[in-house]
Amino acid sequence: MKVGFIGLGTWALHAAKPVRTGHDVTVYNRTRTKIEALVAQGAKAAASVSDACSGDAVITMLANDDAVESVVFSDRGIIAACRGGDPCFLEHHQCRPVGET
Repeated sequence: MKVGFIGLGTWALHAAKPVRTGHDVTVYNRTRTKIEALVAQGAKAAASVSDACSGDAVITMLANDDAVESVVFSDRGIIAACRGGDPCFLEHHQCRPVGET
């Protein structure tokens, strides 16, 4: 399976372990040093969000609502990258309750 991980904080580093089980994993993070450990284990480094969206699934683990909005809806974000394709998109983050601003 080809999986893209976007956002590699402490929790995501553990979730991206499929790279150790033979899956084709591509990783992206704003802070490039956070992808180094997974790249050393065989993951591919993505240069942009859209580069991490070419597989069967895209998983995000982002810090907040603003990060999600940027990564998902920007011109080179997940929605734009996945148009015409059908990867599964799984989004995880700590967010404000619905209706709270």
